[in-house]
Amino acid sequence: MIQEQLWKPEIDKSECNNCRICVEFCFRKVFGIDADREVQVVAGDNCVNNCHGCEWRCPQVAITFPRPITQESANRTAAYYKKKGKKVPVEFIDFVKKRYGLGINAE
Repeated sequence: MIQEQLWKPEIDKSECNNCRICVEFCFRKVFGIDADREVQVVAGDNCVNNCHGCEWRCPQVAITFPRPITQESANRTAAYYKKKGKKVPVEFIDFVKKRYGLGINAE
């Protein structure tokens, strides 16, 4: 039996500029600041399975997950915003297009 990998973000320290956008965004407190004042994953078990919110908000593209965003998950994210009566964030649309080559109907 193949064991599924734990869903938690990884930070590429060579790309991270410690802007703390991920720390401010994540209400599950997955990220924190270490003694050197650098962003780190402090509670990976708190991460919501298949959430990529911090990844697409990271201006340095320094956060990755065990599985990439798929067309299906991108469409689910867009549908969530639409259901709430909100516009799909341009940052999300741009990110999935640039990083994964996916298109989203934002209408």
